[in-house]
Amino acid sequence: MRLFTSIRLQPELHDELKKTQLFLREKGLDGRYTDEKNFHLTLAFIGEYPSPQKVMKALREVPFAPFPLILQNRLGRFGHLLWVGVENSPPLQKLQSSLCAALTTHEIPFDNKAFHPHITIVREARPGGEAERICREWKAEPVSMTVQSLSLMQSQRMGGKMVYIEVGRVMASRNDTKS
Repeated sequence: MRLFTSIRLQPELHDELKKTQLFLREKGLDGRYTDEKNFHLTLAFIGEYPSPQKVMKALREVPFAPFPLILQNRLGRFGHLLWVGVENSPPLQKLQSSLCAALTTHEIPFDNKAFHPHITIVREARPGGEAERICREWKAEPVSMTVQSLSLMQSQRMGGKMVYIEVGRVMASRNDTKS
């Protein structure tokens, strides 16, 4: 199974991300646009791993209280990938680092790159220079949601498209007792 952990997004963020994609399409930006059902914020990419139960056990050990997640008023690029930035708040940093620590404790391998919170909205964006100009033109108000849960997701190719399926979910506690 190809697994990753993420924060699933609430409708108000979906709406803003769809508006952003519409803006990019109207400006003529070609690429593979992320299906709105796949919008998410990845916290740790695990990749091929045979035991979602072991990953869920690690996730249940990550304490976190509900906190705000804020989309920033900026678009960015990693090569041909376009994304909307997410504020890297102290609660988000703590959740991500606690999650990685739990995965490490349980000897679950994951991609340990530096954490740059973002939501991918276009893959294989073309053309390069034009995409950067369009990104600079985009303006939006910051939008937020309250993070209430952490999800274990499976990515699977179905009918030629990538589909993300929630395998398990851990709810935030009212109090983060390990602060």
